[in-house]
Amino acid sequence: MTDPRHAPRGRVLLALLTIYVLFGSGYLGIRLLMDDVDAVQAMAHRFLIAALILMVVVLAREGPGALRVTRQQVWGLVVTGSLLLGLGNGLSALAQVAGLASGVAALVIAMIPVWT
Repeated sequence: MTDPRHAPRGRVLLALLTIYVLFGSGYLGIRLLMDDVDAVQAMAHRFLIAALILMVVVLAREGPGALRVTRQQVWGLVVTGSLLLGLGNGLSALAQVAGLASGVAALVIAMIPVWT
């Protein structure tokens, strides 16, 4: 196992590039879908597809036992998901519907860790 402090530079750059492309494409996707589909509905579908993909990966790697959750965990997931989809991405989508450029939306969201 390699020391994480000495990760190969190429792999780090590739990982960052992947995050930038995937992250930015989400806001571009919202902008492109706004003419045909309600923005919040499009994001809900995006989250559902992502959840299904992650579920398949977890099932393949860990087996069905890894998907067992308690009622308390389900409640926490519902609250977190509602806040993330409703407030975080929902308000971002509404700002784009109001005319905010997708690049500006992505930049503002990316700057949140700097401000907190």
